Amino acid sequence: MRRSASSLIAIDDTESSNPSKSKFREPQHPFDVTNLEEASNMFKKMLKQRPRPSIVRFTQLLGQVAKLEHYSVAILV
Repeated sequence: MRRSASSLIAIDDTESSNPSKSKFREPQHPFDVTNLEEASNMFKKMLKQRPRPSIVRFTQLLGQVAKLEHYSVAILV
């Protein structure tokens, strides 16, 4: 069955308007890492998780690494 783009958007809007129905909703707060070693350990832990965390969680972690002024590490990862 073929769906139009507008029907897919409507489905997405319905799901995003009711966040309580999402099974795998992740916390909205960023990671609280204070050094590069903690960030590295968290990154490795996230890679081992199944299902893997969303790209949003990886981006939040890399943002924390950048806040620690380890810009080259954030870019390399």
